[in-house]
Amino acid sequence: MGRGGGQGVLPRLVGDNDSTQERVGGARPVATRELWLPIHHELASWPRIRAVVDWIDDCIAVSREILAGT
Repeated sequence: MGRGGGQGVLPRLVGDNDSTQERVGGARPVATRELWLPIHHELASWPRIRAVVDWIDDCIAVSREILAGT
């Protein structure tokens, strides 16, 4: 990849923002990944922890299409 080094797999979030990269193949993602945020059950209800979890959830929701590669 890059400088004629061949083909590889990049997250769309990275590849689409790099003008030196060219997308090949179909629009269907070649890889998927689940995101997990482990939190100790005793901490999950703390307001500051809940605020961070909610913020992360909002960031993912806003970027869902980009992260999903659609």
